Amino acid sequence: MATPRERLPLVTGGSVCSADGTEIVWRTWGDGPGVVVVHGSLEDGMAWSDVATRLAPRFAVHVMSRRGVGDSGDRPAYAIEREYDDILAVARATRSTRVIGHSFGAICVLGAAAAPELDRVVLYEPPLNIDDRVVPDDALAEVDAAEKRGDVAGVVEVGLRRCVRMPDGLVDAIKGSELWAELVRNGRPWARELRAIRDLPFGVERYRSIAAPVLLPVGETTQVHHRRAAEALSRALPDATIVELPGVGHEAHVLAPDLLAEHLASFLA
Repeated sequence: MATPRERLPLVTGGSVCSADGTEIVWRTWGDGPGVVVVHGSLEDGMAWSDVATRLAPRFAVHVMSRRGVGDSGDRPAYAIEREYDDILAVARATRSTRVIGHSFGAICVLGAAAAPELDRVVLYEPPLNIDDRVVPDDALAEVDAAEKRGDVAGVVEVGLRRCVRMPDGLVDAIKGSELWAELVRNGRPWARELRAIRDLPFGVERYRSIAAPVLLPVGETTQVHHRRAAEALSRALPDATIVELPGVGHEAHVLAPDLLAEHLASFLA
């Protein structure tokens, strides 16, 4: 028989209607002070289940599915500002004052983080436009063309090669693995997310109004543009700290959940 320490935490869930009426769904691990987790592109909230399990003894971890992903709803017209509304709707429904965002989800969190009810913010490698555009114009044209012909797999491939800047050999290996089907399944909203990244203004000055303490995890092996974004935010925000994640890059929540959860728990306490 498992001891209490060995038992996995109970997973529950809930949903809320965002400002435009879209239903946003979340799963909850644990009990305690509320933490909302906002996942990145090409994945759903379950990618954060290992981290949530490790945080569950101290926090109620509400891992939301962003609009258009998993069981959450969507609308034909898209604006990134609706993602900000979604985060605040979940935070208010769950009485959470802490929020974690990863990749594109971290960009969405940046848009919500000035809300006064949020008192701890984690931004894990938001792909912001600092020195160059993360999404080049010619790459976006390829993404748009693939989307117009209904080729979600094409959108995913172009995005990985041209925007994420993943080595060609790694992309080819992923295409031949079981992971590829999952990426394509979660890739339906990626074209609009890449357009939203492309349209972001350069720099981070617009985020100076975020008063809450901010933690900026950065993987040791991550892409240069992620590191530059974290460094720019650390200089611009009034209370921001970079923490290095040795031996990993942009996927520590999957590849090194113990390491990431340890840093998160210390900051969120």
